[in-house]
Amino acid sequence: MVTQGLIDYFFKEYVFGFIYNDIDRAINNAKANFLVALGLSVYTEVIGGLITGHLQDFKWSKRNYKAFLPYLGSSYVELDNKIDLYKRIRCGLVHEYFVKGPHAMIAVKFNDVRYPGIVYTEKHDHITIAVEHYFRDFKSGVEKYYELLKKGDTTAVDNFMKAYR
Repeated sequence: MVTQGLIDYFFKEYVFGFIYNDIDRAINNAKANFLVALGLSVYTEVIGGLITGHLQDFKWSKRNYKAFLPYLGSSYVELDNKIDLYKRIRCGLVHEYFVKGPHAMIAVKFNDVRYPGIVYTEKHDHITIAVEHYFRDFKSGVEKYYELLKKGDTTAVDNFMKAYR
């Protein structure tokens, strides 16, 4: 099947290859936490664009970002319902260099491995991004999406192909 071959190629070359390797090197070799947080946030939008089929449509940026959140885990969806992750994190990092809001921190990891990659403390309106946890959740989300594509989910495959063109 030509479509499945293209999907496999895309994931092996670009996602599991370039994206994973770049993030891994930035965490482990460069210790570039800000760049990792920025990259993961943008890649969240990119994979979401494959999910929606609107990767190349700038009017869909926020919807693309939010489309991938369920794949990252329920904690990301719940947090997005409290604060706008796209606005506060993705737009803050991309356009202003900082996470939007009065308090934020980008760390390597949390002491507790059960924490998701983004944690919000409502009392202090404080966002913490732990890049190793975010990357772990990102990879898990990508695997879930890739499995959906490999199973031949019609909507997922059609949207991927629409986005890829």
